[in-house]
Amino acid sequence: MQSSKYIIIITVLLLASDVFSQLPIHKQWENIYGTADMDNPDKLFDLGNGNYAASGFVNGGQNREDYGHWFGFDQTGNEIISGGTNVTIEDLVLSANKEYVFGYRGVCRQNFKKNFKDFNLTILDSTGAIKTNCFGTYGDEYLMRFMNLNSNGYLLLGDKDSNDPDSLYSQSKGSYDAWFVKTDNEGLLEWEMSIGGSNYDGVAYANQLDDSTVIAAIYSYSNDSDFAFLENENAERFLVFVEINVNGKIKYLSQLLFTDLSQQTTVSSNSLIIGDYFYLAGPVGFGAGTNGELIKINYKDGTVAYKKTYGGSDFDGFFNIYGRENGNLVLGGKSKSTDGDLQGKNSPFNTWIMEVDTAGNIVDQIFPLGRGTAGSFYDFLLTDEEEIIVLSANGSKENFPEHYGPFDHEIPTDFYIYKLGYNPVSSISDKEGFQGSSAYPNPNNTGILNTNLKANYSLLDIQGRTLKSFVQSDALDISDVQSGTYLLKYESGATVRIVVE
Repeated sequence: MQSSKYIIIITVLLLASDVFSQLPIHKQWENIYGTADMDNPDKLFDLGNGNYAASGFVNGGQNREDYGHWFGFDQTGNEIISGGTNVTIEDLVLSANKEYVFGYRGVCRQNFKKNFKDFNLTILDSTGAIKTNCFGTYGDEYLMRFMNLNSNGYLLLGDKDSNDPDSLYSQSKGSYDAWFVKTDNEGLLEWEMSIGGSNYDGVAYANQLDDSTVIAAIYSYSNDSDFAFLENENAERFLVFVEINVNGKIKYLSQLLFTDLSQQTTVSSNSLIIGDYFYLAGPVGFGAGTNGELIKINYKDGTVAYKKTYGGSDFDGFFNIYGRENGNLVLGGKSKSTDGDLQGKNSPFNTWIMEVDTAGNIVDQIFPLGRGTAGSFYDFLLTDEEEIIVLSANGSKENFPEHYGPFDHEIPTDFYIYKLGYNPVSSISDKEGFQGSSAYPNPNNTGILNTNLKANYSLLDIQGRTLKSFVQSDALDISDVQSGTYLLKYESGATVRIVVE
C-alpha cells in the first residue's frame, strides 16, 4: 500500500454548529497509515508540539523487529516519522530535547529460556540514535503508566513479580507489588520502590498533578506490610490512593473498596484528575448490555461523588477521557445501541464521543462514522484547540481505493485516523452519505426554520426522541417549540443541531 501519500480533505456535516461550546463536527482531514501487512491500531499520543502519534502492532508476532509499529503525524495529518519495536508501545512522549521517549513492556532477562515482561524505556534522538534502559527481574513486570516529568526525568509505574529471590531491586513482599521506577532524562535509574503486602497488589491508575507529583491508585488484596492499615480479612480488592514525589517520598491519601465503585470496574479503564477528583471512564458489563461508565472519586478522602452509566441495550463503552477548559469532560468509545441514551443514532455501530458536565449530565454527543470500519474505534484525543482526533481501523479496500492497488494479495487493514474540527474546510465531499445542508436562522427566534433543501425532516430532542415531522418542506414551522437545543434530522440520516430562543 502507499503510506500517507494522500491526504483527503473533506467536510462532513455530523451535527451542524460552529458554537465553540459544543463538540467539533466538521471532518478536517482523514488519512491511512500502515505497512504492507495487517496493521492493528491501539493508542493515540499528543506529543505536545502540534504533532501527534499513533501506535499499534503488525501481524506476525514478536519475532518481527517492527511488531510494535508507530507513526508520527502533524496537525494536518501528514506523516512525519515512523518506526517499529519488537513489542507494543504503552506510552510515547516527546521530550524537551525533541527526543521520542517510549515506555513499553520488553524483555530484560531470561530464565530457563523463558522471556519475561519488564519495564523498558527507549529514547530515540534527532539523529536516529537509540538508547534503551531496561528494568526487571526474572519474573514478570507489567508497565501500566509512564509519566513524563520533563526536567525531572521519567516515572514508570506498574506491577512487579516479587517472588524472585535474586531480584536486583527492592525486596519481595508478596505475590505482586506495585512498582515505581524513577529515571533521569537519559533513562538511567535514580530510585525504585515496591509497595505491597503478602497478597496481590499493583498500579491501577495514575495521573500527574505537575512535573514533580503523581497521584497513583493502587489495587490491593493485602492486609499486611505496606497495607496493614486495610481492614481486609476477606482478601477483598481495595483501591488505595497515594501521592508520590520525584524524590520517592510517598504519602497515603485514602482508600475504598472496589465494590464501592462497581463490581465490573476494570483496571483497563482510563482516568483523569481535575482538582481533588479522580475520574474513571471505561466499559462496564459483558457483551450486550455493556454500558459506558463514569465514576467521580474524591481521592483525598476516598468518597465516591457519583457513579454514572450511559448507553442502551447493546454494547456501549468508553475507552478514554479528557477534560475541557470549561470544566466539562469528553469521553470516547464505541456504541452499538440505538436506544436509551443513544436514541436517534443513525447507525448501529459507531464511534461515540460524549461531553458531560461535572455532575455527569449529558451536554452533547456525536457519532462520527468515517470511511473505516464503523465500529472499529480504538482511541481518541482532545487537542489544545479542543478539536478531536480519532484512531480507528480501515477494514475494507473499497473504503479507500486511492490508497490500494488492484492486487488481491494487498492487505487493507491499516490505521485510519481523522480529525474533527470546528470550522469547515473549502473542499466538501459526500463520500460518506452526508449532505452539506444547512438550516437557518440558527439560533432561531422567528418560528420558521429555513433549509436549503426541500426534503423530509424530523425534529428531535437532545435525547433523540421525535417531536415533530415535516414532509417535503424547506420552511419548517417551529413556532410551538419551547426554547432549548434540538436536533433536526434529514431524510438522509444526517443531523443538525438547532437552538430555539
